[in-house]
Amino acid sequence: MKNMINNTIKAILLILIFSVIVSGAAMAQYSYTINGKVTDNLGNPVENVIVSVLDEFTQVVTDNSGEFAITAEPEKTLLFSKTGYIQQTYKPKQKETVVIILEKDTELQTFQVAYGTRTKSELTSAISTISANDLTKVPVSTLGNAVQGFGSGLTTVRTLGSEPGWDNPIIFIRGIQTFGGGYQPLVLVDNVERDFTQLDPEEIESFTILKDAAATAMYGMRGGNGVILVTTKKGLVGKPVISFKAQYGLQSPTRLPEYVNAPDYVKYRNLALRNDYHELSDNEFNSLFMSDPKNNPENYNGGDPYLYPNTNWYNSFLKSVAPQQSYKLSFRGGNEIAQYYVLLGVMNQQGLYKYTDENPGFSTQNKFSRYNFRSSVDVSLTENLKIGVNLGGRVENRHVPSTGAGTIISSLSKNPPTMPIFNADGSIAGTAIYNNPYGLIAKTGFQDRFSRYVEGTTTLDWKLDKILTGLSANALFGFDASKNYGRSKDQTFARYQQNTDASYTQFGETTSLALNFSGWDDNFGLMMNYMYGFAYGRNFGTSHIAADIKYMQSNETVVGDNPDFRNQGVFGRATYSFDKRYTAELGFAYNGSEDFAKGSRFGFFPTLSAAWVASNEEFLTGNELISYLKVRGSIGKTGNSNIGIGYRFPYEQKFNSGGGYYFGTAWTDGSSEGRIPNPNITWEEALCANMGFEIELIKKVELDVDIFRNNRQQIITGRWNTLPTFIGQDLPYENNGSVLSQGFEITATHHNMAGGFVYQVKGTVSYANNKVTSMDEVAGLNAWEYRTGQSVSQQWGLEVSADRFFSDQAAIDSWAKSSYGTVQPGDVKYVDQNGDNIIDAQDYIPLNNPWIPEWNFGLNLSCGYKGFDFNILLTGVANRSLFISNNVFLGLQNNNNITYQVAENAWGVNPNPLYPRLTTQVNTHNYQPSSLWQKNVGYLRVQTIEIGYSLPKDLTSRARLNEVRFFANGYNVFSSDKLRKHNLSAEVPNAGVTMYPEIKVTNIGVSLNF
Repeated sequence: MKNMINNTIKAILLILIFSVIVSGAAMAQYSYTINGKVTDNLGNPVENVIVSVLDEFTQVVTDNSGEFAITAEPEKTLLFSKTGYIQQTYKPKQKETVVIILEKDTELQTFQVAYGTRTKSELTSAISTISANDLTKVPVSTLGNAVQGFGSGLTTVRTLGSEPGWDNPIIFIRGIQTFGGGYQPLVLVDNVERDFTQLDPEEIESFTILKDAAATAMYGMRGGNGVILVTTKKGLVGKPVISFKAQYGLQSPTRLPEYVNAPDYVKYRNLALRNDYHELSDNEFNSLFMSDPKNNPENYNGGDPYLYPNTNWYNSFLKSVAPQQSYKLSFRGGNEIAQYYVLLGVMNQQGLYKYTDENPGFSTQNKFSRYNFRSSVDVSLTENLKIGVNLGGRVENRHVPSTGAGTIISSLSKNPPTMPIFNADGSIAGTAIYNNPYGLIAKTGFQDRFSRYVEGTTTLDWKLDKILTGLSANALFGFDASKNYGRSKDQTFARYQQNTDASYTQFGETTSLALNFSGWDDNFGLMMNYMYGFAYGRNFGTSHIAADIKYMQSNETVVGDNPDFRNQGVFGRATYSFDKRYTAELGFAYNGSEDFAKGSRFGFFPTLSAAWVASNEEFLTGNELISYLKVRGSIGKTGNSNIGIGYRFPYEQKFNSGGGYYFGTAWTDGSSEGRIPNPNITWEEALCANMGFEIELIKKVELDVDIFRNNRQQIITGRWNTLPTFIGQDLPYENNGSVLSQGFEITATHHNMAGGFVYQVKGTVSYANNKVTSMDEVAGLNAWEYRTGQSVSQQWGLEVSADRFFSDQAAIDSWAKSSYGTVQPGDVKYVDQNGDNIIDAQDYIPLNNPWIPEWNFGLNLSCGYKGFDFNILLTGVANRSLFISNNVFLGLQNNNNITYQVAENAWGVNPNPLYPRLTTQVNTHNYQPSSLWQKNVGYLRVQTIEIGYSLPKDLTSRARLNEVRFFANGYNVFSSDKLRKHNLSAEVPNAGVTMYPEIKVTNIGVSLNF
């Protein structure tokens, strides 16, 4: 019996063991790996999507290509979820490569706001965002040039050419709103004040523009001009992803002025001389000038190349193309405990100059190279405690000729074609007036400028649910160090003018190369930021309550014996939402600056905002036409502590050094009282109101509209126009200016998919108008002389009469007299506004449009089909005018070169002249700021265009690659504007004339994901 029991037990055990083995084999046999990809409805990959097996604990996360691999049994259902998207389930078939298209959940889309995030339905403020993916499609070295046209309310104005490493634009949010203080927005990278323009686009996660008082509330007196928030990438939960991107591009000038050749130059110069010496008889003039063989145009048609050259200065010294290249390598991944991201980037940009390798051992080419590094690690130390460390670094090297680009390019623009580059004996040609670009580029030495940046951010988040559900503590420590230094090796060169007797006249001296550190002392900067606070968020039934309060302090060490810059403040907000329909938010900041007197350093800046999601009301629930509708509004107070007077502590008495006295034979330095201090001076303050609505139709059309009105008060000005200055001291600065700004912004988006073809069209329109409502102006001026009532950036000048130019001496005698010099036939005829029979500054009137554009446009089209993708961005501005007084319009003055456009349309040449008489003399009368020289510089431009192709998955998988994409793109491709006939850039009219040319870029590249 006992044996039978034992045998039975053994048999049962054997059966159990066999069952386990068989079931294990069955599991191994029937569990399989499911591969797939998640995209949005435009075909763009969606990363960080949680892919899980329904009713099980197995889950993975999609990589930055949207791809995933998960193990599951047959017939199991997968769940796909990510914040901001509608959850989706799918039951895959065996051996099927799953493709999931996630639709965005409009209400749950998440946006970056000040020190936090908000879903679209909770958002009560006015913001706009720029996709990080869009920024990577713009092949520029300076990120500030990549943002135009993507975000509503953002204006960029370039005032410089495209010199490598020196082409940052000026950025405005909702136009300019002050005439006294700083006007650029506050920029924060990872919640610390930093420059973003030299970041690598690949390291950016999000780019957000905060526009109204509710959005900028927590920045108080530093957020009055708007705020830009840039967040850099962090690690993700999922398998490691290695990405590599390589690009090679060619830069070329967009436009360069077309100057006349040598024979035509001599012809038009002779006409100019005849105008200048109109009192001479023909015989006297011919005897004086035309007997000189250099004034015979025929001699320049193939004559002696040294005595009668025909030099094209631009072709001789500027290349048609110059290379640029960039390489980026990144690593991203992590698990539930730790996530990491690492990026290494290299960028190199070459200049356009020729003759840069004339010296053994060094080049004088204009070069810019940058090396970017980013490392981010987030670690969950416990279930409730998380720490993040983000370290960024940047190395920037700039190498330029010792002569600046402005001097070099100006010489190309001014030098006449009748001057050679080299003389017959090989010496450098030149005159007392004209320098030689060859010498300026190759024979003045070089400069190196080095910049090093290290930035670190440590964050701490601690959940305190054990104390109070929904409570958390957070802290941030920011550390930024920079070092700028340089060197130059300088020399000079002699130039020689060949005389008619074959002798030479020398100008300047040739010196040997010498190392020079003068003005290149080390410049070290250090900034420390500290921030800590508490956050609370909790649901109570259909209600949600959230609150933040933080303390911030920053300290910036500056060079020399200047005191540190310090800022300090407390800020917070409280939000209440009910039933996903109604949201109200209170925000505040109490912060200060040491630039103001004790007792007046801190200010309180409150805001109130609210939103109503009407689409969640019963009367719209289930509406197939209106899928989302929200109305929001805000009002609040902001400030601007960057008062822009050029020095700090205006509440203290300043003393100026200078002068002195001899006590006997001993000289003693003296000093004098400076500007009178003002102990009551304070920051600019603005009351800002904003109304907006957001609507989505049939889940395919989105429209966002904002209307704003900002009243800026306490702008810093002086009263030196209305108070006498006989006391012998400069009068104090005071807060007595004001500006009213108003406008609107519209963003419209349409997206759709049909038969594998996906597309999106996004348009932005921004209008920002302002006017000065108060400033220091004396009473009794002519109406047109007052700045009050005009735009901050309005321009004044003389109005040209309808007939433009004086036809003869009788017309001159019967008109007002010019205070700008002697007038003769062919000169400009100005309107005498005040009728005093004198043309002077009292006749200046506001002309046309301000120099900062009031209208900004952007139109972005993207589409994709079967691995191909296409993207184009059109940008434009309107209501912008500029006075242009460079050599393109000053032709032949001082015997400078002249363009065909001006020469052929000058008075005395063309019966319907557009320009005054030709002259070789400096003419201050003709070239006053006037309506003749003010041009409409609005434009419509193809800013970027890109086409790409991604190899099929079955092909890339053989090489163990997740994605391979080839692409070609261009920047600044084409512009339609009114300066095309002059071959000038509408955005930067001086580019290529008095500064480095504006460039366009043609670029190819490849991106790989492993």
